[in-house]
Amino acid sequence: MNSQVRFEKTSDGWIDARTGLEWSRTLGETSWSDTQLLIPEGWRLPTITELFSVVDNTRSGPATELPNTQSSSYWSATSYAYYPDGAWYVGFFFGGVYYDFKSNTGYVRGVRGGS
Repeated sequence: MNSQVRFEKTSDGWIDARTGLEWSRTLGETSWSDTQLLIPEGWRLPTITELFSVVDNTRSGPATELPNTQSSSYWSATSYAYYPDGAWYVGFFFGGVYYDFKSNTGYVRGVRGGS
């Protein structure tokens, strides 16, 4: 059994011991186009690879150990290459990766740093 804590609380969020990324709390729910309105200065929307890196498929509802995560869809910064009006997201109930219309709403959390 691994007793190492993966996410350590900081003053602004949580540091991921595996990736070195710092994750903000959930910032709200909005369309993909308006995500930057919720993300504080110095933070950014994660790529789909970064967002998927916090998925723990041994869990569900939410499928992550990252605190303050809703069992719902979280936007990534990655657009869907074959459809410019779409972007990738992680559905954190089961931890799957999907795409949706950018006009639909999803949750937002910021990321910064990394190794």
